[in-house]
Amino acid sequence: MKLLIFCALLELGTANLLFSTLSQELPRLDYLMPFVEDDVDIDACIVPKLYSCQARFNLLLNISGNADWTAPDVLGSAIDGYLLAGVDGLLQVCDARIQFYQCLGSTYRSCINRMYFLSQGYTMKASMAYVEIMKELEFTCDGGLLQAIRSWPCILTVADQSNGTFYSCLAAFNQSVTAHPDSLCTAAQTLTTCMSAPFLASCGDQVGWWECERVRVSLELISSCPSLTCSIGSGGSRSFSKGVDLIYRQIAEGEDEMEKKRSLSLVNM
Repeated sequence: MKLLIFCALLELGTANLLFSTLSQELPRLDYLMPFVEDDVDIDACIVPKLYSCQARFNLLLNISGNADWTAPDVLGSAIDGYLLAGVDGLLQVCDARIQFYQCLGSTYRSCINRMYFLSQGYTMKASMAYVEIMKELEFTCDGGLLQAIRSWPCILTVADQSNGTFYSCLAAFNQSVTAHPDSLCTAAQTLTTCMSAPFLASCGDQVGWWECERVRVSLELISSCPSLTCSIGSGGSRSFSKGVDLIYRQIAEGEDEMEKKRSLSLVNM
């Protein structure tokens, strides 16, 4: 696997769609890490199909206007509206996401790829933000769906009340990577632990793991830092990263969506 790390310094401010479409105040990450995998051919993305699948996703959620990789902030805000409405809104988003995945089929990994959008001339910021949204939904609606459904009110409360903590986590990560760029994965492990701490304290072990894994997946730290793991319980006795990564590989190979969910439920037991 080849790894290309691009450190793009963005303005550290407020945004409505990094890591989480749960909070419109969550700050944006300074350093972004797109990468290329040897087994992903970004040229295999079929542009008309991508446009059609995105249009279908938007139609299912009654999202109008330019709400895609050209305006990820608009897309994120629209999704926020559903997620903040409760479990029913979450399930509506996940239904649309499943159909989006099925629509793209074997081209999913080629299209939902930072390097694809960069190769098409889109900005680093837009490319990263759009893929982060879709990657987050990939986890929340699949590997993390059981935990999300069971604890959604608690998740929303913590997300609403912990912006200061999240900002501090991101600021510490940015400072660490700036000073020690070779220690990206160490900083990433600290970031996932920091981001998951409020969820662990308020919602329990399962949701603490859920947030850690959500950050790991949405920022694609799985490939950047393959040794990075998320565990249930402070003792780290039950690591789920290998099981989740296996399921993601099965998704890429075109396994049936419902069968994948059943397998993930077994992994999370």
